[in-house]
Amino acid sequence: VSTQSTSDSSDITLIRCRSTTDIGKGHKRSRCTDNNQGIKNAFDLMMKSASEPNDLHRSDVIISRNNKVSLDRAKSSQAHRGAGDLSHVQINDEKLSERATSNVKETNYSNYTDVSAETKQYSTSKSSLAVAPSKWSKSNNKKCPWYKRIVGTPFAVDAFNYGEIVGVTDYFLSHFHSDHYVGLNYKFQQRIYCTPPTQRLVILRLRVKPQFITSIDIDEELIVNGVSVTAIDANHCPGSAMFVFRMINGETTLHTGDFRYDPSIMATHLSTLNVYRVYLDTTYMNPTYTFPSQQEVIAFACAKAENFLKIHPQTLIVCGAYLIGKERVFTALAKLLSLKIYVKPDKSKILHCLHDSEIDELISNDCSECGIHVVSMDTMRTDRLRQYLTNHSSTYTRILGFKPTGWTHSGTSSCLDTCKPSISGPATLYSIPYSEHSSYTELREFIQLLKPRCIIPTVFGGVSMATMQNQFTTWIKDTEKPAITYRQSSILL
Repeated sequence: VSTQSTSDSSDITLIRCRSTTDIGKGHKRSRCTDNNQGIKNAFDLMMKSASEPNDLHRSDVIISRNNKVSLDRAKSSQAHRGAGDLSHVQINDEKLSERATSNVKETNYSNYTDVSAETKQYSTSKSSLAVAPSKWSKSNNKKCPWYKRIVGTPFAVDAFNYGEIVGVTDYFLSHFHSDHYVGLNYKFQQRIYCTPPTQRLVILRLRVKPQFITSIDIDEELIVNGVSVTAIDANHCPGSAMFVFRMINGETTLHTGDFRYDPSIMATHLSTLNVYRVYLDTTYMNPTYTFPSQQEVIAFACAKAENFLKIHPQTLIVCGAYLIGKERVFTALAKLLSLKIYVKPDKSKILHCLHDSEIDELISNDCSECGIHVVSMDTMRTDRLRQYLTNHSSTYTRILGFKPTGWTHSGTSSCLDTCKPSISGPATLYSIPYSEHSSYTELREFIQLLKPRCIIPTVFGGVSMATMQNQFTTWIKDTEKPAITYRQSSILL
């Protein structure tokens, strides 16, 4: 935790939210560090000083190279009691550890004279983060990360792994990926909001009782506890949604969940929003990740497959996918090549939950009639593709695989010319930069469209907090509306 004073009025509020781990099979993502109550306490200390400057004149907060957060001193016993003992807090994040700094930064809190009433109430309320004895979650000892709470509301987003959270009346699920619904199961007995496809998947896979789920269609508006909630297509996986929360006091908060920014889908909706606060998916918050558009990547894969089949007609085409996601890639291949898609029965049930008539017509559980097979991302290696081919050697002599993921692509150029295949005997594999998360350049365009006053990252993807802050500040400087800060100071967690 660090605080930094700046004279730049266009600086923004930046709050660090997640740490990096590997989640899911073949899918490197980020998830939160759940037990860092000390970080929340440090944030409380800083926010309390913003609302009560006379109680705290100066404090030094250090991030050391061994990644321990400690409070060096606090000149107010009241503030010290509010902060708690931070000397033994350990951040579970190896990548952050490599980039941490041991420099002491001092902040004069006398500049902080006011923040919004909602922010004060949220940041200083201990009970809002407490966990009650849970009726559904086994993880009763985990504390809900404060950034999963929507400021100024009794709402939490993708926060099912922390038991029954005191102060939360309504839970929102952005999409059906395990790192977002983790902890949700059949014992869940609180109100949850999600899109209809996600609702059907939650009932099918997690056996949550339907009476506890309220579906919200894309572009539909609901009033929940006096707050207007609208779902916007997140362009991530089927059923994924961004949530727009319009508060009674006029503030608008946007939670992106996981999303891939596409102006053709989102610009019309987002350009009319006066967003004060955005919870941002920063999976690829690194300039080295600059992807081609999804349409370009799909066209590339289709062209490669079509040319390959002209030379080697007895070729089995295989496409990697997650439990849900990447559907546009294998459906585009199937339509171009006039082939059926083989999926296992379990995957078939999942796809039927999408209520997509085009996909329903293309898929089959009979592999003998299908020229395209959908497999897990784990299978997308040349040695495993060769093994997969041996099971179908009576029909095919070669196998052509497409692994659609943004993690395989890095570089400041979005050109597909650098996308070369890996070849091992009869197996050919293309790792194509098809991502369902926003690239760095798309995040910049998205933020410059929204012009938010406060940015809360929800993923830490290997970029230091100082670097991320500078990037956000630069983006905001290029827009017409300056970002509001706490008295020309920035908070960095």
